[in-house]
Amino acid sequence: MSAFNPRKRWAVWVIIAWLATVISVWAFETAGTRALAEKDCKTCRAPDDPCGDRTVVPRLELEHRQKVKTEILRCDQVCLIHWIKAKTCSDFLLIPSYSALFAFLFLLLSAPRSQGDPTAARPWAVIGIVLALTMLTADCAENFLLFRSIGPPCSLDAETLRLLWTATATKWGAVALASALAGVLALLRRTGWVTVLAGLLGLATAGVLTAGLYQASRELLNVLGGTVLLFLFFTAILVHAVIVIVKPDPVYIEPAAGGPSKP
Repeated sequence: MSAFNPRKRWAVWVIIAWLATVISVWAFETAGTRALAEKDCKTCRAPDDPCGDRTVVPRLELEHRQKVKTEILRCDQVCLIHWIKAKTCSDFLLIPSYSALFAFLFLLLSAPRSQGDPTAARPWAVIGIVLALTMLTADCAENFLLFRSIGPPCSLDAETLRLLWTATATKWGAVALASALAGVLALLRRTGWVTVLAGLLGLATAGVLTAGLYQASRELLNVLGGTVLLFLFFTAILVHAVIVIVKPDPVYIEPAAGGPSKP
């Protein structure tokens, strides 16, 4: 019987997806800085210049729900639009990374611990994969709608903003639901304090994201709550994955050559 059991296999994929997500987050956060360093945006580096305004993208995404009357983006802000494009393009690296991480963590948490494990939770894995595909699709749609919003031609029309809010709400709704279900699954399948902590963090993440969606609050979704808790949740799952790989599982020990399988 293979020593590399299903839980260890999915644990490896969780670690790979976690690393890919961290690298993608770094690329996303630095994309705007690299864009503004280009010579075309040489005049866009003054301390009071709006090109580095990190609130522009979430304000565009939430505009339909918030119905803010102030102008968010002027079409003559060429460097700012260049900054948004760079950030949005880099986001296409982050989207499959965090979506895959969600899918793999469901597969890890629901994997059988031994042959014939009566507590194996395969329906949970299917749900996790469906939610991962939902957030991936919605986030890609959100990015394409952002491109449509910033042009050319630059057009912040009501229909585009409505569709942008729908895509944003679908993405965060899928992330919130996936976090809640993964939290419940971690508590049901707990193997120690790490999975208990992961479960509680998953539920907390879902609660903050749900509140952020209800209030259309960029602070709760992006700044103060949701993404921070999501990172902590992912990190707790990472620690669990490392423990699964390192900890020997006697049920899956490779039998000695010519000898009977060990129990």
